[in-house]
Amino acid sequence: MTTLFTTPFVPALNLIGGIAGAATLTFYLTGTTTLQTIYDADGNPLSNPITADAFGRFDDIYLDPMVIYRVVEKDKFGALLGDVDPFVGAPTAANSIFIAAGTGAIVRTVQNKLRDIFDIRDFGAVPGTDISAALTAAAIAASSYATTNGAIRIPAGQWRLQTNTNLGACSLIGDGSRSSLIFIDNNSKITFTGGGIGQNDYPISQINISGLYFETTSTHHVGTVIDIGFSTRSGGSVPARTLYIEDVQLLTANTTNSFDLGINLFNCTNLVMSHVTVANAYPIQAGSIGVQIGGDLQPVDMHFDGVYVSFCDTAFNGIGTGFGLGFEGLYFDKCLALFCNIGVNINSATAHTLVTITNCNINCFQKNIVINNMDNIHITNNALYVASAPWHTIESDWIGIQIDNNDANLNYGSNNIITNNRFVGTPTPNPPIKTGITVDALNGANTATIIGKNVFADIQYIYQLFSGSNNVIIHNDNLYDGAVTTVFTNSGTSNSYAPQGCERDLPFTVSTLPTNIQSGTRAYVTDATLTTFATTVAGGGSNKVPVFYNGTNWVIG
Repeated sequence: MTTLFTTPFVPALNLIGGIAGAATLTFYLTGTTTLQTIYDADGNPLSNPITADAFGRFDDIYLDPMVIYRVVEKDKFGALLGDVDPFVGAPTAANSIFIAAGTGAIVRTVQNKLRDIFDIRDFGAVPGTDISAALTAAAIAASSYATTNGAIRIPAGQWRLQTNTNLGACSLIGDGSRSSLIFIDNNSKITFTGGGIGQNDYPISQINISGLYFETTSTHHVGTVIDIGFSTRSGGSVPARTLYIEDVQLLTANTTNSFDLGINLFNCTNLVMSHVTVANAYPIQAGSIGVQIGGDLQPVDMHFDGVYVSFCDTAFNGIGTGFGLGFEGLYFDKCLALFCNIGVNINSATAHTLVTITNCNINCFQKNIVINNMDNIHITNNALYVASAPWHTIESDWIGIQIDNNDANLNYGSNNIITNNRFVGTPTPNPPIKTGITVDALNGANTATIIGKNVFADIQYIYQLFSGSNNVIIHNDNLYDGAVTTVFTNSGTSNSYAPQGCERDLPFTVSTLPTNIQSGTRAYVTDATLTTFATTVAGGGSNKVPVFYNGTNWVIG
């Protein structure tokens, strides 16, 4: 759409005030001598410069409202009559200028400035009604307007989404998760493809989703609610795929509704998800997932800070397949997984590196943390609880942390670290059967792990190191309390265990002393038949003695 040019030189006058017949107007880009296109009333390009008639009059000239012009007038001999830069005509949004405060600010039209964000109301959205068409129209406009796509605003109010909607790489910004409310009907889905509408990729995609409340209204919302996926890897390297999600809530309409998958993150890179709530309903929908982290292009550097997930089969589910076959850099800080069956499940198809879980509260029914084929695992300063609720059927067993590796290429020299965590079970021994940490592997995959400074309360089986485990070192600064049946079960290789006996009196009986451990490991027993120093300890008595493992037997001393 063009706007009528209002010349400041009507009619064209020469330097002594006479009519300047055959004068010329030349239209440049502001601040330059770069010619810009001008138009007639029908939108057809005009010659530039344009020449006045014998009476100094110009035909109607129309300008592109997206361009800021410099207008130069000369007489027929080339003498300068006027130079206006920037040109401001009749005060409209198209030609009124905006200049931000500060050094280096450039001139923009007000219309250009207002198009930084596309409000759904400008595309026909009405509160309380379906905004699918308005969102799509806004996304098409924003996608074509901005190089990296624009932002769509959802103002405060209640809105409905009733059909699947693709927003490409547009950002979606509300006025706060308590103000901008979107009710999702008919199993509808919001999709961000990372590209323009109709595209599957975008070389530079920076998506911001913030300040919004989503609520599913179907009794069972089938499929995904918010689907974010990038599908291109530029030239074999990771393109700029930046995603920022903050102050977003996704809930069900009532305590009996449910959804299959809350937020799906596919091939995302440089992600920050902060202060986000994903709450399903009870009873737990089989197979439901709060946040899915996946991709076939090796998603990297994903940060979850203050994310709360509840009542899902799996709170955070990571699946790495395809190119790269895994993840590099997953960070969970101050997250909460409450009343889910599984808290954090990271399953990489092949060996990959760096998972950090810190300062989190994970309170789940079956397993709190499960990690497969990852190296450089740092699990620190977390509260890991056995979930217990009177309305939930008691599970048969519970595991705090489970590490399983099966890729023979997982042979890096670095160690996993599990430290300063609190494992809290229930006082009654059964059910569920409660295990603190399990480690296993196939195909000779490395499971090098250092375990220290953890507290285990009412956990029956503290450590279970299975036949595939290797290079696990358990320091002697872990604390055990409450109902403990067995501290250590080990059938792996090159594992080292130093039992905790000096800081808390947690003795063994001779029959429960661990085997296949590192020489020099010390322990304390309560049923020795004899107390003779440097003799092999035998059980069945009532003597309390310190013992150490000499590589073959447990010996008093």
